[in-house]
Amino acid sequence: MNIVIPLFILVFVIITLMKLIIIVRQSEEYVVERFGRFNKTLKSGLNILIPYADKVAFRANLREQVHTFEPQPMITKDNATVNINAVTYFRIMDPHKAYYSVVSYEDAISQFIITTLRNLVGELELDETLTSRNHVNNKLQITLDEVTNHWGIKITRVEVKEITPLQEIAEAMSKQMVAERTKRAAILSAEGQKQAAILSSEGQKQAAILYSQGKQEALVLEAKGQAEATILKAQADKEAMQYIMSTFGTADSKEMLLVLKYLEMLPKLADGKGTTLVVPEQLSNLTNISTIAGKIFNRQ
Repeated sequence: MNIVIPLFILVFVIITLMKLIIIVRQSEEYVVERFGRFNKTLKSGLNILIPYADKVAFRANLREQVHTFEPQPMITKDNATVNINAVTYFRIMDPHKAYYSVVSYEDAISQFIITTLRNLVGELELDETLTSRNHVNNKLQITLDEVTNHWGIKITRVEVKEITPLQEIAEAMSKQMVAERTKRAAILSAEGQKQAAILSSEGQKQAAILYSQGKQEALVLEAKGQAEATILKAQADKEAMQYIMSTFGTADSKEMLLVLKYLEMLPKLADGKGTTLVVPEQLSNLTNISTIAGKIFNRQ
């Protein structure tokens, strides 16, 4: 009996000493109550408590935490049902608020995310919901930050993981996608044919323009050649006339020139293409021609 009491006292002292000293680990804080009321928040390191009066009510992990929830059915603006789940990253900034301001901050965050998501999705049509994930994430984070700040919690990031339409909606979207791609392929094919036709027409147009320009240039060159030939011939006739006048005198020069022109025309008359012949009065008989020709040879 005498041994039991000292043993009991020893055990009581050991337990008391164990309750007197508490070590808080790094990245943790403890909320301590004294006789059921908030007393203080213990930081990391060695801390002293009053045994049997002080009690650790809440152990707060200050590291970033991740919380997810199961997919929830939600209805879009155009009455399409989709299943959405999200993941939330948060930190406890104030353990006192996190413990005393809300019963369970994890459940509160989950319920608030679901409610906010339903409101956001209800403002968007199905196509916008599927393509506006970043917009939904940003709006979720801003809205959550405003509320969870009162709980001593900081939302660092919110991400919508999956947005899954119902099976019949997914099948309808698949058919719509196939039809849209077929339509786009037909449009691209038609555009290609149109462009090919335009290019072909442009090519033909350019070819016709080049042909016309070439033909025009050829006609211009031919006309220039004929003009130059006419000028040269006129100059030759002028020089011949001057030679005849200087050689035979003014009186016989006209007759001499007519004889020369007549002699130049003989090869053309011989080809048989001419059907009409106009002979000047001075050359109407061979006697005049021979007389004039004799004058030419005699002068030579």
